[in-house]
Amino acid sequence: MPKYLPAKRQWKQVVDGYKLKDNGLAKLIDDFRDLREDEYDKRLAMLSQISKLADATRKSKEVIAAGSKVVKMLDDAIEAAAEIRKRVEADQREAQKVGLHAIDVQIMVVDWNGKPLGGDFAGIVEFRSPGVPLVSVADVLTGNGMDIDDLRLRPSGTLYFVVRKKMYTDPYIEGTTDYDFKPGTPVMKFRAIQHSQKFKTRAKTLEEMKKKLGFKGTLGLEFKVAKVGGEVTEESEYMRGYEEEVEWEGEAGLPSFKDFKKV
Repeated sequence: MPKYLPAKRQWKQVVDGYKLKDNGLAKLIDDFRDLREDEYDKRLAMLSQISKLADATRKSKEVIAAGSKVVKMLDDAIEAAAEIRKRVEADQREAQKVGLHAIDVQIMVVDWNGKPLGGDFAGIVEFRSPGVPLVSVADVLTGNGMDIDDLRLRPSGTLYFVVRKKMYTDPYIEGTTDYDFKPGTPVMKFRAIQHSQKFKTRAKTLEEMKKKLGFKGTLGLEFKVAKVGGEVTEESEYMRGYEEEVEWEGEAGLPSFKDFKKV
């Protein structure tokens, strides 16, 4: 059965329960779990640090005094680090055999209204290529989009990108494109522009218009109104509503990219 490093909460319970000094082992293990599977060099370096720190901790007077339960947990952590190291080294050799190359990726994201999406959104990127495991990365978007450092990819494949609002699980925008690069290329850049659609319907109020078209978003962010009753109308006017139905015209963002490609 494969061995695993102790969870952060397990080690914290031991530290708190036996009143041991927190030497940073829990954080180191936690940081290791945050690394991607393809970050081989970083994983190997951190496993060495975990082994050294766990070994030094195991030999401390406080731990020896705490008893066999604590000593065994550290012994298990040292053995697990050694076993995981072998798996990482094997994965790294296999990656080199199938032709994976190091590269950074930048995705610039622009909404339907020509504005960048910012910190209210998170992105998930999946890279697929035949014969190698899926590479998946998630992060919060910035005004520049999403930057991913030091990936290991085959020189060609496909990229699936989904943007979600932080508080929601449904995709806000999603799309797929293919990629290719020459080995040794430092960075691949993509530009993803949200698709939009013109709309026209009849309603008495803004809320009625939104309900008819299924809009759940915010005016100005997810959609805009261009004309009401055939006239270009200020928001302060149409927000009051009308006694009779009038025609509403505008544009709304769609949950897809109209242009998503490498630049």
